[in-house]
Amino acid sequence: MDEKTADEVRKKRIAKLGGGNGESGAKKHSGDFSQSSADSGAADLHLSTPASSQTQSLSQSATKPSPESMDTEEKPSIPAPASAILSSTQINQLIVSTIQDLMEIKLDGRDNILPDIVQIMDTFKDADGILNVKMMLDYILLEVVMYSANNLQVTSELVLASLSSCYQTASKFIFSQKKSVSAIEVEIVNELKEKAAVVTLLLLDGTISIKDESCLSVSMSLVKLLIKKTFEWNLLCTIISQTLATSQFVSIFTPFMMNLMECASKLSLVDENPDSCLKTLTDLIIFRDASNRQPFIDLIITFDNWNPTNIAQDSRGGEIQKLSFLASFMSFSTFAEDTVQVVDKYFSSDGQDARYLNDTYVLLRNSLRLVRLQMSETILNILRYKESRSSMISLLANFLESNSKRTQMQVEEDKVSKDGFMLNLLSCLYDLCIDKIPYTKVDAFYPFHPCRKLKMNDCARLKCTDSEAEKWMQSLSNDSSKQWTEPTFSTECFFFTMRAISLCILPNIKKNNRRLRVIKELSNVIKDLERSKAVWQANPRIKSRNEKILKKWTSQLARLKKAQLCADASVLDPELLTKTLRFYGTMSLFLLSQAGCNTVLPNLPPTSEPPMKFSALPEYIVDDMADFMLFLIQNMPATLAATECSKPVYDIITLLVTLICSPAYIKNPYLLAKLVEVMFTANPSIQNSTNEFCRQIYEHPIALDHLMASLMIFYVDIESTGSHNEFFDKFSIRYQISVIFKTLWANPSHKSQFISTANAAKSDFTRFVNMLTNDTTFLLDESMDSLKTINELQTLMNNPTEWDKLSRETQQSKQKHLAQEERQCRSYLTLGSETVEMFRYLTEYICKPFLIPELADRLAAMLNFNLKQLCGPKCKNLKVMNSQKYGWEPKRLLDSLTAIYINLDCEVFAAALANDERSYHRDLFPDALSKMKIANIKSSIEIEKFVNLGKAVDEIVSSKAQTDIDLSDAPDEFKDPVMDTLMTDPVRLPTSNMVMDRKNILRQLLNKPEDPFNRKCLREEDLIDETELKSQIEQWIRSRQK
Repeated sequence: MDEKTADEVRKKRIAKLGGGNGESGAKKHSGDFSQSSADSGAADLHLSTPASSQTQSLSQSATKPSPESMDTEEKPSIPAPASAILSSTQINQLIVSTIQDLMEIKLDGRDNILPDIVQIMDTFKDADGILNVKMMLDYILLEVVMYSANNLQVTSELVLASLSSCYQTASKFIFSQKKSVSAIEVEIVNELKEKAAVVTLLLLDGTISIKDESCLSVSMSLVKLLIKKTFEWNLLCTIISQTLATSQFVSIFTPFMMNLMECASKLSLVDENPDSCLKTLTDLIIFRDASNRQPFIDLIITFDNWNPTNIAQDSRGGEIQKLSFLASFMSFSTFAEDTVQVVDKYFSSDGQDARYLNDTYVLLRNSLRLVRLQMSETILNILRYKESRSSMISLLANFLESNSKRTQMQVEEDKVSKDGFMLNLLSCLYDLCIDKIPYTKVDAFYPFHPCRKLKMNDCARLKCTDSEAEKWMQSLSNDSSKQWTEPTFSTECFFFTMRAISLCILPNIKKNNRRLRVIKELSNVIKDLERSKAVWQANPRIKSRNEKILKKWTSQLARLKKAQLCADASVLDPELLTKTLRFYGTMSLFLLSQAGCNTVLPNLPPTSEPPMKFSALPEYIVDDMADFMLFLIQNMPATLAATECSKPVYDIITLLVTLICSPAYIKNPYLLAKLVEVMFTANPSIQNSTNEFCRQIYEHPIALDHLMASLMIFYVDIESTGSHNEFFDKFSIRYQISVIFKTLWANPSHKSQFISTANAAKSDFTRFVNMLTNDTTFLLDESMDSLKTINELQTLMNNPTEWDKLSRETQQSKQKHLAQEERQCRSYLTLGSETVEMFRYLTEYICKPFLIPELADRLAAMLNFNLKQLCGPKCKNLKVMNSQKYGWEPKRLLDSLTAIYINLDCEVFAAALANDERSYHRDLFPDALSKMKIANIKSSIEIEKFVNLGKAVDEIVSSKAQTDIDLSDAPDEFKDPVMDTLMTDPVRLPTSNMVMDRKNILRQLLNKPEDPFNRKCLREEDLIDETELKSQIEQWIRSRQK
């Protein structure tokens, strides 16, 4: 609308209202807003027909009586015009300030949209000079809306802002007066506020339209003003109150809430006020009406997208975050995969220093903390409202159940919720749970409750099988004495949080580890390609290809590093990690109570078999805790030392030690191995930042009494796990146990306890020594073979004449073979050296158990063979370049091996050494003695003991040579069918009816408790002594000796 047209319209409107100073405008116009709108022309005002009768009634309620009808009204809202004399200074201030607020909207380059204030006021004076304030306010608001409706430069957001300003000015007027105000002033203020509310409502329901804007657009304008805190809150409350009893509340505020949801979904942490939409939502949901109901909560829980269920099952997690109303307010994230804004703003450049990264992390984590606090407040308010609690709990359960695929090894990211959303959800659950729900208030039978909201039947159990768990759960359902009650909020919140950790933190930890591994591997590949640049640059075709590959890989590496920096802001957030640790402290107490342990005075479970309520619990509960502790120890060990974590850490240690010392309570050996790995990772020799945590483990009352003995038993039991990879898995697990053993051995309490156990528990310790012997034999054999191969390949490569004769393909094959042997050698030497070291310090204090018949010969043979490898004529084959690269320390190994000889020095051991026909010869001890003197690794006393042992063995060998000749033609029935040696203590195997020498079958049973002839189960106590046969053998031996 141009300036001339605007002036004409204004003049016509003033004329219709009774314009002119000398005329009585008040008598010519009714002051009715709706009537004024009709008189001014519907085309200019864009009045639309109300959408419903309710809207029409509201419009009618906004209509005020005219001066002519004042006498007929029972309760007029404004007193007679005579009471509103303009001469009152305070009334004048109110009117002028209100008009000035409305005149802030500027159109067509004019200073304001209204004529001179005096002219407007004069228009609404009657013949006696009395101002009709009510009619003037009608006109002012109408004028603003009319110009807004027809001017392209004005939007609904500006109009709503102006109405809000009008309402605010009126509200503040009375409170700004230094003296008391009159009743008429109060009524004027109320009239003005009511007019502003009515016009705002008419705009929102579409009765009045602005240009071509729809109701949805006007609603969005209101949302934006509320988010910016520029819309008067009391005006909104007035509108809400006026519509609550009508269908208008739903029709107006449903699109309003959808618009708020849309605005929230577009926000990110880089925005100035990322929590603005959440604050607005919180303000709305805590609004209560006269009956103390919360209408906005009642509204949102009826939305179809409040808890979406009708979505594709295979992509529920991804869809529920996109569709759910509340999820839109909880999607803030620092992950590069979730939002690129964080990368662009904070990590777009390369090479940020540590100080910049630290400042950036602090900034991002503070922003996350603010929005998460607001999320928690929102969820808590919905839960506190009785009418919506069940809906909120169901929504939380749906969030978790929809993302069950996040625990899979391979996850399709588009079919699950984003990492940022899941961590925000977990943070909210922490705020509901930590320090608010003691473990004693958690129903132990919730995982088996028929009405539980979380599925727990499709996962492995701690001890029992699925069929056993189902059978037990069925018995609970059929038990008439067991009355199932509705799960309490405390119980559901506790298990929701437990499940959320599995779905939120653990997948991020695994993803983080994979990303770091890829970054390392890609960096190495790029370095290798750059190192060989001089070789491939000479060939133009290869040069072009490699340069493209190098550029691609470098770009990919840069993206991965930026993604890692973004992820670290969330995954390494100290506050989140601390909350997780504190929750696991409570969960540890819960699990201990389930197992029947005393949570005040730590002790082992009272029964050898766990109760079913513990056995049937999901295995992932303990597995996740172990994974989290490993991550924490390796990446954020300082969290363990935090003051607020001291009690939770102790409770976690109590659970850790209790489960390791009660292996019967866990079915999966790999889960027990992971608990051992937690101890290993925290060991001072591995991680020097967790000394206090490690000390608490080793000095725990349960650990002092049972830990070393339990680790010894587990060392044996891990021999067979049922996994296809069990042969190689056992070596890494046993290596970890040996490192822990070495640290515990330095503690006098643990040492004395273990020595007592070794001497008392003969069977367990015998099996332990047998496994030590097996492992040492295999590991050192493999290590020596690898060293010989490495020696051969290095010799070949260092001979240019021979190396150049080989084809390029053969050279590459040899290089790959060398790299493979180097990796294998390093691994085997690390494990083998630690095992030999364990032999050394154990035999220093424990001897007899090592020298029982079923062990002594094998141990002696193993020692002789490896000593021959180190000191024999072919020892030069073990010499390699860069021996430290593989951990090859021949002096240290020789020192440990000869120390074992000296520690076990006795007649029985000397006889066992002499029985070894494979590796022992008269030069073995002299060769070893020569190497020991050259290496200067033994004292003179130790050398003397070693020499004397060698002499004793030589004497036994010399005397045994004649005896072996005399007994060489023993009858077959006197010989062991497996070893083909003369039996000295024959026993019958009841499972196969075969006869074997006792020491040979016992050695077999140490490895596998089965009959070697038919693989049936066989135990030592099942063996039957063959006394008659033994007597015959002894009689034959005596006859041969004669």
